[in-house]
Amino acid sequence: MGEWLRHPWRSAGMVVEVARLHTAYVSAETVERRKRGIEDVTKRREFRKAHGLEEKRSGDEEVENTIATPTAVVATQEPGAGREAGSGVYTDWEGKRKPVKKWLGIW
Repeated sequence: MGEWLRHPWRSAGMVVEVARLHTAYVSAETVERRKRGIEDVTKRREFRKAHGLEEKRSGDEEVENTIATPTAVVATQEPGAGREAGSGVYTDWEGKRKPVKKWLGIW
């Protein structure tokens, strides 16, 4: 605090410089983490190919092999299938019927 009062311009410049250095550090760390992830995926792919574990994939097979997510389930249902109009009750992912919770009594 003492430096700020004695040399405000120098202190403000130091704050800007520290922020700039921190941003550069975080960016470099993120780039390195992403690079390690890409190298890891490449190594896994090479291992699978070397041991005959690599499967041929096409667009249709890839979709069938994925795990069904709640968003995929919602996309296949009809709009409004999980709730009844005006009843204040909805059906959750496990099939249980629950009352609709309202935020601030409006929604």
